[in-house]
Amino acid sequence: MCKILKHIILIICVLFSYALFSQPHFTLQSKQTEFVISYNNVPDSVQSCVEFVTSELKEYVFTTVPIHISVTWTQLSSTVHAYAKPSEMVYNVPGLPYNDVLYPISLAEKILSKNLNFSNTDIELVINSAISWQADYQSSLDNSKYDLATVLLHECIHGLGMSGNYMKQNDTPSLVGLPTIFDMFISYGTNNLITLLYTQSKISKDSLANLLVSDSLYWSGSYTNAFLGFKPELFAPNQFDFGSSIYHFNENLFPKGDTNSLMTYILNKGERLHTLGAAVQGILADIGWSDYYISHLPIQNSTVIAYTPTFKVSCIDSLFIQGSQTVLYSYDNGKNFMELPMDYDALQECYTAQLSAFPFEHNCNYAYRIVTKSNDTLFYPSDYPSNLFEFYVGADTQSPEIQHTQISVITIDESPIEFVSTVLDNFSIDSVYVEYIIGRNEFAQIITMGKKRMNAENFGLYTIELEYNNLNIQENDVLAYTIVAVDNYSNTSYIVPKGNYVFGVFEAKQSPLHYFITDFDHDSIASYLYLDKFSITQPSGFTNKALHTEHPYKASGKDLTYLQYIAELKNPIIIAENPAYMEFDEIVLVEPSLTNVLFGEYGFWDYVIVEANKNKKTDEWRPLGKVGYDSRAQSLWLSTFYESLDNEKNSVTVPTESLFRKRTINLLENKYFRTGDTISIRFRLQSDFIVTGWGWCIDNLKIQERISLSQASPTIESYFLYPNPSKDYVYIANFSRIASISLYNLHGNYIIVPYSNGVIDILHLESGSYLVFITDSDGVVYKELLIKQ
Repeated sequence: MCKILKHIILIICVLFSYALFSQPHFTLQSKQTEFVISYNNVPDSVQSCVEFVTSELKEYVFTTVPIHISVTWTQLSSTVHAYAKPSEMVYNVPGLPYNDVLYPISLAEKILSKNLNFSNTDIELVINSAISWQADYQSSLDNSKYDLATVLLHECIHGLGMSGNYMKQNDTPSLVGLPTIFDMFISYGTNNLITLLYTQSKISKDSLANLLVSDSLYWSGSYTNAFLGFKPELFAPNQFDFGSSIYHFNENLFPKGDTNSLMTYILNKGERLHTLGAAVQGILADIGWSDYYISHLPIQNSTVIAYTPTFKVSCIDSLFIQGSQTVLYSYDNGKNFMELPMDYDALQECYTAQLSAFPFEHNCNYAYRIVTKSNDTLFYPSDYPSNLFEFYVGADTQSPEIQHTQISVITIDESPIEFVSTVLDNFSIDSVYVEYIIGRNEFAQIITMGKKRMNAENFGLYTIELEYNNLNIQENDVLAYTIVAVDNYSNTSYIVPKGNYVFGVFEAKQSPLHYFITDFDHDSIASYLYLDKFSITQPSGFTNKALHTEHPYKASGKDLTYLQYIAELKNPIIIAENPAYMEFDEIVLVEPSLTNVLFGEYGFWDYVIVEANKNKKTDEWRPLGKVGYDSRAQSLWLSTFYESLDNEKNSVTVPTESLFRKRTINLLENKYFRTGDTISIRFRLQSDFIVTGWGWCIDNLKIQERISLSQASPTIESYFLYPNPSKDYVYIANFSRIASISLYNLHGNYIIVPYSNGVIDILHLESGSYLVFITDSDGVVYKELLIKQ
């Protein structure tokens, strides 16, 4: 009977909230969030649906920084319809409310009004192409299909912040890494915030695990409680369900079809929900997307001591009592607050209040108090007094902050050089400029030098291009530069200490190759690669050199930050007609994913991947082959990884050459690359913040062996070259069966060389790596030759 009464009360509350929230709101009428969407293999009908969903989200969320969403259409497992996740989580950025709490990148940018990741993706949205979708969001509902707009709206809410770090660790539910802002509002019963209890060591790990499967977890945010009328129950079944538990509402909480049921963990065929109910609106407001209810114009810093700032706040009149709007402000870091009533300004359509001057240099913390028509007292920010707005009045003594990715290699003829920086300041920027010198022979000869003012873009972004086409730049010339930022009060910052420079080396543009073949045995092959935490080496226990990451590879050490290990071919490859394959032998001992988790989903931890790119300045790196992979790709790799673990669960197993397995990749396997394209190719290992292993090894790399020589085999040992390396003559053992030889450089060019009775004359050739193709009655074999003059 109590259970029935409870649900009757809930339904009454839901209907009441629907009546309130079905009416137009004021706060976002004059604001529009910009969504920038990139599509990967997405049909036009699905693109239209995505754009409809983002137009709906504009009704509820606002940020001055554009939200970049990457949408991918691909086949996933049958149990995964779609998923969305923040591309990055940030923490301990000055201005964010909590320390050691993770914020989705889009929410962090909204709170700070700063672009933290340039134009990179903020939310990754992946849609299963194998699902029976109804993509037309306007047509009559088809009960035999899943409504795509409903599922995408559900997933975008996860991407905006309804997600966290409660998951299974060693088969036990736990908090893995730092909590997210969503995790901070989860309570046991209705009053016990479990994240705080656990992080403050007031409950044990075992107690936390029991709470996570207690079926008694609730959302404790004040906005949700005020406008929904109760604290909604979260999905916390007695068997922890990764991907569903905690980050959805209890399935029985709201009736199917009710707008609040959008974020239950089951969405059925024929279920259509294209608006956010009060429950979801409240959660967004609680974590920081509060503009639907209330928003304000932030007070700017000032150097004028007699500063009298005006507070301005907007809210939905139908929800709040007019005249209850009050500023709470403090001059002692929030220890004591004074009150300032606000009046409605019909001209500006907002509530305002002017603060009298405080005759000393000071920081002022402030928040807003407001009362709903249900007599609930709310605060903005919602977690007042832990989180407060702030402005400063006084002298500016703080230097600007410069963020810049250093330029280390400049390819000749790919002019101009583009300098890019983000510059932030607590007041305002006067100028940002780059000082540069281009020199030769360790700057014994100065080619050019100067200073260029950088152009201000949006959100603190500064750019400038430096042309050098008329300077007769040569290979190994060096660029030395620094970037300087000056604010309006002459505070100055440099990307490196004053008087120091960043150095970049000019390299000749590498000619495209039709093929590339190496066994990595000769040191000169390193000159064909950019190596970052890779090396060509022969570890103990291996009989030949190969391409290796560090062993063991390192973890980033910070939650949701990553280390990249990269080996990139300097020469681009021209993709041939089918067959267009690359193959190599490899050993992969990197942290395995959770069971049944797909690449790109949360829980797919460290991985290796082969990628390609048609234009490194403008295009994203795309997978060659299907996706990234880890030790689960081979059962022997997986068992070897777990064979020996240290106390931190890192694998300390050192493999033998018996673990080498061949990987073959069709360069034309996905839609990104086609015959005739010229692509750059790289090998990349990504590691997260914990758990590592031995790493990755690559050997016997063959990219597009010449089709006419497709039967050639490097494994026949009847012929061998000596001496190798050589500088004058090369001898071929057992030459009596040889019909002819051909010599090619690694650019695929045929080289004419004198040959007689097993002797090759190489006196006239330049140093470098070559391929010797030997034809006999059985076919063709090739051998690598290194010339050192």
